[in-house]
Amino acid sequence: MRKILLLLAALAMLLTACASAEPAATPEPTAPPVSALEDFPRGTVADGVYRSGFTDLALRLPDYWEAATEEQLQKAAADRGSEHTVLDVYCYDPMTGENFNVTYEDLAAFGVPDLDTLSAEEYKNIAVASLASDEMQPTEVRSETVTLGGVPWCKAELAIRYSAMDVTVTVYDYFRVVDGVGVVLSAQREMDTYFVQ
Repeated sequence: MRKILLLLAALAMLLTACASAEPAATPEPTAPPVSALEDFPRGTVADGVYRSGFTDLALRLPDYWEAATEEQLQKAAADRGSEHTVLDVYCYDPMTGENFNVTYEDLAAFGVPDLDTLSAEEYKNIAVASLASDEMQPTEVRSETVTLGGVPWCKAELAIRYSAMDVTVTVYDYFRVVDGVGVVLSAQREMDTYFVQ
């Protein structure tokens, strides 16, 4: 009985202390995080050369290739539905459909850890793993570090199997991380010789 009275007394003192304490401050609402891609400087295509507005990336377009219009890029962005990804350029051969594109991703918005030390190869591993689904199964054929335009990139040859069409396509993806932004050049041919210094 004495234990119960001691417990009740302790509970009463605790409740009194809590009641006389200052009320907890209501936390101020915080603004949503700003994407690293907000006010993103778009790249340009002029005289057969794509130049990034964000990085030092410059690519010479293969002969007879065309660049998608701004309207086409905006439609593609709307179809993707992410304010944390920018399709900066899409160039293609109008005769064959062969193409390449450059995409920028705000890696912090996707919860990628250790952005300060994330290597291009680690980013490649994350990106390739994120492609896997019931409809698409990527297999890495080979991967290497290459220096293009004076900058190191992680280059990966991928065989991507599309289940619905029962077809496997080979793509060459080049990965780089710049200031917390993932840069991906994806092409249906090796682009090493198209980089401009």
